Amino acid sequence: MSTSGTGGFTLDHVEFFVPDRAEAAAWYARVLGCVPVLGTEHWAADPGGPLMVSPDGGRTKLALFTGEPQGHFTDPYGHRLEVTTYDP
Repeated sequence: MSTSGTGGFTLDHVEFFVPDRAEAAAWYARVLGCVPVLGTEHWAADPGGPLMVSPDGGRTKLALFTGEPQGHFTDPYGHRLEVTTYDP
């Protein structure tokens, strides 16, 4: 995969706001083979925190939240997005 035009970043996670984190995690497990990411259980213990799941051992993650997103922007297709970056 080429990174031209992306600045060479590595995607850490994508946030999804869902009505039920456990139900969503079960769906992503069935459809994409995602499993909970070890070491992130304490985040999911907080009702406002994410349930982190991944298909590749945690290299790329889906962060499942309940509630309404804040501090996000909308792409041209109506998807609400947030970008998180980390200094190298």
